[in-house]
Amino acid sequence: RPHSELSRLNARGAQEPVVLEPRLYELLRRAVRFAEQTDGAYDPTAGPLVALWRTCRQEKRLPREEEIAAARGRLGWQHDLFDDATCSIRFAQPGVSLNLNALGKGYALDRVAEELAPRAADWLMHGGFSSILARGTHWGHAGWPVSIRHPLFPNRPFATVLLRDRALSTSGSAFQFFRY
Repeated sequence: RPHSELSRLNARGAQEPVVLEPRLYELLRRAVRFAEQTDGAYDPTAGPLVALWRTCRQEKRLPREEEIAAARGRLGWQHDLFDDATCSIRFAQPGVSLNLNALGKGYALDRVAEELAPRAADWLMHGGFSSILARGTHWGHAGWPVSIRHPLFPNRPFATVLLRDRALSTSGSAFQFFRY
């Protein structure tokens, strides 16, 4: 959404520090810590590569080496400059942006849970098909029964788990792939 704080940061962050709501600032700080701890296996600045592959999937082609190089030139959590005193972030290089990916869905579910928890003891929420948050129990079960899709056969269940006061996030190749 163009009016969101994250969109505002991505649009203005290379020109000036952008002040953020403290909880979003801390989430972005945490995302960069995950990038550091995983040596980039999780990279909140990977948006340009994701967009390139999405475009190529729509065009039914592989990205060209120069396209990959151009996208990689705009990556790097090391270019995110945090100012804890003002809860602001700026980018040291143009073209860098932050994308929370799955971390953002979990954050959104947590924020909704803050509002829902005082009103109901038992509930289940999902953010798309991959992120679920459960509180309490469901109709006599020890939790909420949640089916996990089979990674190779998405129309078949792989397993069912009971979630109680827990979250679950999955990732797989059932939807994010293309054949060339």
